[in-house]
Amino acid sequence: MINKELFYELSGISRNTKLDVPTPHLIRKPAADTCYVLERGFIYEVYFIEGAKVISWFWGDGDVVIPTSPYSTLITGENAKTATMTYGQLFRTLREFEDFRKMYRGLRDRHNQAVAERINDLRKLTPLENYIKLLEQKPWVFQRAKEELIASYLRISLDELRKFKNIKA
Repeated sequence: MINKELFYELSGISRNTKLDVPTPHLIRKPAADTCYVLERGFIYEVYFIEGAKVISWFWGDGDVVIPTSPYSTLITGENAKTATMTYGQLFRTLREFEDFRKMYRGLRDRHNQAVAERINDLRKLTPLENYIKLLEQKPWVFQRAKEELIASYLRISLDELRKFKNIKA
């Protein structure tokens, strides 16, 4: 499963490592049985691994939020607004409307391609190349997310992130 592969690539840990459970009162966690379309703001996905927060994904305005793993937690940024649909509603709609099924299948396929690309980027691109790619593809992340989240996503230190920000193109 491609999402499990992303998890192990991000974490750099063995499959036998116990995952920490996040403290619920510290985060605003979306419901596990709900699909989200992010109307505005941002949501990020985090794994709590051996005491560390590992950021795996950012979603922004208009994105459909598809978690990459059941081991992850979705955290909403300030002032995020979502439209929601329970899985029950989603499955009823998928059964009823063929056009919706085609649209949903395309959405899932694009998500799987994006996850595969993220895995490939983590394995093959340098930290600077990943920084540039994030800057080009999701520039809003640099206005909305804290530096600590961005550094975790890129798998670099805060000092390295600050050096990248000072590089002139």
